Amino acid sequence: LTASMEALIQALRKLPGVGPRTAERYVFYLLSHPSNIAQELSEAILRVKQAIGFCGTCFNLADGDTCTFCRDPGRDPSVVCVVEDHRSIRAMEKSGGYKGLYHVLLGAISPLDGIGPKDLRVPELKARVKAGGIREVSSWNEHDSAITISTDSARPINESFMRPRCWCRGGSGRRRS
Repeated sequence: LTASMEALIQALRKLPGVGPRTAERYVFYLLSHPSNIAQELSEAILRVKQAIGFCGTCFNLADGDTCTFCRDPGRDPSVVCVVEDHRSIRAMEKSGGYKGLYHVLLGAISPLDGIGPKDLRVPELKARVKAGGIREVSSWNEHDSAITISTDSARPINESFMRPRCWCRGGSGRRRS
């Protein structure tokens, strides 16, 4: 293999699920097809990297300042589902039953790695609730059922809610009483 082919194989191997054989197949595929396929692929990758950022409200992926869920007038803004990452939203949306908004933490609490609530988007979630208009906050991941609390009570969302086990790597998803 040439040095440029090896470089592309190594670059492709950085993608999740792409091992050396798959990367090599991709390289040979690109070489055996018209150049426009490689051009379209590289342009699409660059467009996504340049255009996609985070929603200023919920931290979901967005192609502008606000994501499609926060812009959707058919969504219930008084209900917020807290998820670890963007993949959880896709899984939740496939169920078809949820019509509220989301709040993406952009990670999981991991005390062993020194990652706590302040390292995620928990302060922003607290600010959203404090600003008013949210009556229910749930957390969910694709392996466990939802945990729901009402914000109608006089008690604010407390730190114990901000540390449910379902947000922790390796946690069972069950909340301790």
